[in-house]
Amino acid sequence: MDVDTSIAELIKAKTEADEFLSSLECEQELLSGMGTEKINSHIENLCGKKANLNIVLRLLLIQSEILFSMRTISIFLLVLLSNANVHLCI
Repeated sequence: MDVDTSIAELIKAKTEADEFLSSLECEQELLSGMGTEKINSHIENLCGKKANLNIVLRLLLIQSEILFSMRTISIFLLVLLSNANVHLCI
């Protein structure tokens, strides 16, 4: 029972975080066709805050599926990451 409670507390903390909630809202608006104009600024803000790269990439991929071809989003990703001073170790 303690393990279940601990897991539930971890999930609750993660899903109540501002970063998660704002990204979820952006995803839902983008998928419904309403948030296409604010996704770029949201992604830029996440990069500026050095947010989790998985969240940023998830939003970029959702955006690419809806708005762009993969080639266009790849170029956008390179420009965005270079402007945000995000360094990837490969």
